[in-house]
Amino acid sequence: MPTPQPPLGPAEPADSVHRDARNLGDLIRLRSEATPEQPFAFVRGSTRRDGQSRWRPRSWQRLYDEARQVTQGLVELGLRKGDSIAVLGTTGYRWAVYELGIQILGGISVGVYPHQSAEQLRYLLDHSESRLIFVEGEDELATVLQALRPAPQAVEEQQEEGDQDIQAASTTRNDSSSSEVRGGESGDETGDGGADLETLAYVVPWSEELAARHSDSESRIRSPRRFRERALPPEQIEELLAAVRGEDIAMLIYTSGTTGRPKGAQISHGNVLHLCGSLTQAFPYLKSDCYFSFLPMAHATERNLSFYGRIATGIPTGHATHLSNLLAELPEVGPTIFGSVPRGFEKIYARLQARRERSGWLQRSLFDLALAVGWRRAEYRIAGEPVPWRWRFAYYFAYRLVLHRIHAAFGGRIRVLLIGAAPTPLPILRFFWSAGLDMLEAYGLTEATVLSHINSPRVRLGTVGLAAPDMECRLAQDGEILLRGPAIFQGYHRDPEATAETIRDGWLYTGDIGSIDEDGFLTITDRKKHILITAGGKNIAPASVSAQLEPESPLISHVHVHGEGRPYVSAVLVPNVPELLDWGMSRNLIPATQAEAWLSALGSDPALRDRALAAEIDPWIAKLSAEPACRYLLLEAVRRGNQHLARVERVRRFTVLGRGLDPSRGELTATMKPRRAVLERHFAPLLDRLYEDSSFGLEAEAPG
Repeated sequence: MPTPQPPLGPAEPADSVHRDARNLGDLIRLRSEATPEQPFAFVRGSTRRDGQSRWRPRSWQRLYDEARQVTQGLVELGLRKGDSIAVLGTTGYRWAVYELGIQILGGISVGVYPHQSAEQLRYLLDHSESRLIFVEGEDELATVLQALRPAPQAVEEQQEEGDQDIQAASTTRNDSSSSEVRGGESGDETGDGGADLETLAYVVPWSEELAARHSDSESRIRSPRRFRERALPPEQIEELLAAVRGEDIAMLIYTSGTTGRPKGAQISHGNVLHLCGSLTQAFPYLKSDCYFSFLPMAHATERNLSFYGRIATGIPTGHATHLSNLLAELPEVGPTIFGSVPRGFEKIYARLQARRERSGWLQRSLFDLALAVGWRRAEYRIAGEPVPWRWRFAYYFAYRLVLHRIHAAFGGRIRVLLIGAAPTPLPILRFFWSAGLDMLEAYGLTEATVLSHINSPRVRLGTVGLAAPDMECRLAQDGEILLRGPAIFQGYHRDPEATAETIRDGWLYTGDIGSIDEDGFLTITDRKKHILITAGGKNIAPASVSAQLEPESPLISHVHVHGEGRPYVSAVLVPNVPELLDWGMSRNLIPATQAEAWLSALGSDPALRDRALAAEIDPWIAKLSAEPACRYLLLEAVRRGNQHLARVERVRRFTVLGRGLDPSRGELTATMKPRRAVLERHFAPLLDRLYEDSSFGLEAEAPG
């Protein structure tokens, strides 16, 4: 029996309310007036008798009313315009309510990723000068309470100085935070955490039960009841909204910190409203569209492009209950628009390719033929030309026989796939276009309010598209991409030096290297600081190399490319832990019951943050990755990927890491991006051996 999906609206152009909005609080007010009873989100509820999930709608009017209740609670606690207020939790309806309550007040929202360490959280709360934090669950509240305690260094200083001196020093520091630092002093030296985060006055758990359980142990805990009892009256709402200007800061979005401490990008109300305008001009939203949200709301793309873009256009979304439930819940909601980073689509692609390899000859032939037909149809659509009747006819049968299964994995109603945040391998783009799923690659930075380029309405595969409306783009002499326009951010919070380095003469220096073709389409090469110069003086972009190798095998999670000052390019292959376990189980190299238990655990924690679980799995990953059959598959994958690269770019020698990347050792950012500088240090012994020991590693490319 097919899964019942939420009904969608008519296939008519969506009406955006951003033009009349003064600020983000005004945006949700206008949306609630325009479509009060239409759904803002579908929230998963109870399970029916037939085993299917119920997805209950929450209306725009309800969202606005509950956001006004949050604003009332903030006002009662004495918070005001310009105060920083943090939200820590998973993406969902309650996150949206807190976010909009902060914006109606005129506060500055600070999104915090789940699973931060106490030290990381202490830094973010201290640097952002947050006055209140909303916290979702037991584990996250425990981290917040730990962050509230004095930092180890502060404890030692307190023990040496004595109680009276401590109080005086603490008072002096807080005075400095509220005056000198707010006046523009750099915050680099204040990021180790205050004595006990005295700027943070209130901690509000999302549930009453959680607040009651911990209120005796921490005096700053407040009940969430006051944020749900009554809404701020309309006349007071109007006073608050009238006081917020477009240039006022709406949010601090902290960068992932791949090169040190995260920096807080200041995004204004005007920045986000302009983004909404660019979206509606570049992308044809329909009233029948529906999103599916799973990225953290702390992520700039989810909060600005998806969340506020949907408020402007009135498009509903389904909220994933957990990342591990993503593939199961996608068909239940049946979105028409779905976006992810390349790695997400690469995993889907790798899984489908692995399933193809396990199929019989006839099934593989039908699969390849269907994709070939789909690609011929896609070529016309990418070029903006009518599809000849013979290819429309052939695609109809290819879809009915094979391709509908790929569509079904996304719910069967997908109209557009959006992809960004990193270079997308061309085979991934071709595969989804061949399957009849229009994949539009986009580009942007947090500092450019997420979107600066998109492949819409014109498309050119392998590029990130044309500049968004009102966005100027040019290249510096060294190829660095420069941007200018009304969506450029307002600078880094408490860091004027970094701001001055990033914005020069009105241009945002992105740190990315790229090229622009004669029609204006932009191609991203790599991060400027990541470009390698070999001993022979050749410039190599690691991202371009890894993008060709990673899709060649589902067993590969990441390829760390190395070659700075070396005679040739080498690499460390990081195994895809779930796929490698599945591969070992299918070959009886690992007990099936044990592997299935681990795969189930990995489904709820894809980043493998549980160190006890990692300690169990890592020895098996090392054993499986050393298997001759596995090494042969990886060797062939690297050789296939090398064929798409220039001779100087090809990986000559590589080794396989006997584990996955470890977030606890700083190898991954909060958004699960590899930290290249950290990996260079951690992999240094392996990389040195590749050049010094001819018996170590695998030879993928002949010298010369």
